[in-house]
Amino acid sequence: MNPLKSMANALGFGNSDQVADAKKAINQNKGLWQSNYNENQDTLNKYLNSISQAHDTTLKDKYNQAKYNYENIGTYDPSKFEYNKTVEDFMSPAVDMRIKTANDAITNSQANARKHVQFRLPKRIKCEITGYGE
Repeated sequence: MNPLKSMANALGFGNSDQVADAKKAINQNKGLWQSNYNENQDTLNKYLNSISQAHDTTLKDKYNQAKYNYENIGTYDPSKFEYNKTVEDFMSPAVDMRIKTANDAITNSQANARKHVQFRLPKRIKCEITGYGE
């Protein structure tokens, strides 16, 4: 391996060793997956043959058709996804009522009502407080 490349990897400026190891692990796993798939297919085919002997061939045909459909199902195409919901679609109508009730309670509370109340003293009390008669 290139000494400069090794030094760059050691200092954290490259990850080619990790990428190479990951590719190697993926290739090993692909081989294991394929052998596992083949082994499972053999087991399923043996089972199907033993069942087919007890039943007619329609079961085998249905199994083969289902297997074919599953193998050729394709992949998901995200470009066909449509979503036309908003937050309001999931909110309960009771939320609006609770918000209105809370706002009304604040509006009608004593703390808020103070700015609307005018203190008017009768003349007699006013005279006693100020000492002047009117």
